[in-house]
Order: sequence, then C-alpha cells, then structure tokens
Amino acid sequence: ERLGIRRIDLGSRGGRIEFHPKPAIDPMAVIELVQNHVDYRMDGGDKLKVVKELPDADARFEELAALLRHFAGERAQ
Repeated sequence: ERLGIRRIDLGSRGGRIEFHPKPAIDPMAVIELVQNHVDYRMDGGDKLKVVKELPDADARFEELAALLRHFAGERAQ
C-alpha cells in the first residue's frame, strides 16, 4: 500500500501487479524494469505483467520481494 500498489496476483506462470492511479514509485524504476528485462511488460497504464515461471510459493515470494525492493529504490546486495 505504501508504494501505491493496489493488487498483487502471482501464480506459477507469472502474474500482474496493479498500481493505484498515483503510485509512490519512481516511474523510471518501472520503465527500467520493462526495458531491461524480458520477463516484465506493461499491461495498460496501471499494471505490470510478470511473464516467468514461478513454480512454488518460495519462487513467488522471492520474485515479489525483489520487485518491491526495486520499486522502493533499494539496490540488490
């Protein structure tokens, strides 16, 4: 909620992240993600589509945690 994410839906074949109309995420963070990774694309103006295999709950949580860190401006360690 703090980042302006309305809904997260991840399953075994990817999913979507839906943003509020004015999210607290730097738009460049989303653009960078889409431009530099084939696993992500925009789905309309307010949804990010994740297109990758996430076979179990651990894989989904890891993916989500990495995305939230990216949106919050944290760099991978």
